[in-house]
Amino acid sequence: MLTLSTEMRTMDWPVQEHLKGALTHAAETHNISPFPVFDLDGESINPSDYTCKLSGAIVRVCFALMHYSIGRDKKSVFMAVICDIVIL
Repeated sequence: MLTLSTEMRTMDWPVQEHLKGALTHAAETHNISPFPVFDLDGESINPSDYTCKLSGAIVRVCFALMHYSIGRDKKSVFMAVICDIVIL
């Protein structure tokens, strides 16, 4: 089983003060994973650096578009799953 370092734990994510309660609730009720973010050299960016590195940045986002048919009515649900983000 993968053990996340303290840096990667949801409760340790840097958020604005007024959002800390929402983060606590989300951490208790959801399995949240940080986006995989890299620089142009392929070096991973720490989640604690996301705000300063991603704010105003131009990025390339690779994602998979998934489609599900749900229920008897076969309602279409689409979901984009981010594979990685590269800061250009």
